[in-house]
Amino acid sequence: MTFEYKKIKALIFITSFFVLAVFILPIPAGAGAKLVNSTKSPSSSQSGASLPFGGRVVAKVQCTCSAGSQVTITGGQFSGTYLDTGGAQSFARYYISPGRNILAKYTPGGQCLMAGEPCTTLPITKGTITMFGVSF
Repeated sequence: MTFEYKKIKALIFITSFFVLAVFILPIPAGAGAKLVNSTKSPSSSQSGASLPFGGRVVAKVQCTCSAGSQVTITGGQFSGTYLDTGGAQSFARYYISPGRNILAKYTPGGQCLMAGEPCTTLPITKGTITMFGVSF
């Protein structure tokens, strides 16, 4: 082995160790269990907590009598309708639209009203999106 090859091999090893130490190891113990258990419907003591979800955006309907949009997500236990008020903290692509995958957090509750006499309610089966990131 040449000296340059050994240098490159050592650099790859050090970089891999750094990535592992910084991004993988700091996950707190039990974090995975929290993600699994958080899919249960929240109790009254949890109602202010943000719950994680993810899936594919299949539809987005503007609420015409109230602020926001009804977003329909498919993805197993996370399937349902969510409210996007436009005030959520956003990451990666900054806009929720059909055909994109989403990873997000929500709080239970929310209301989407559509124009009519009187305004009618579109169902929000899960809650209001508080933070999200979407794919291309």
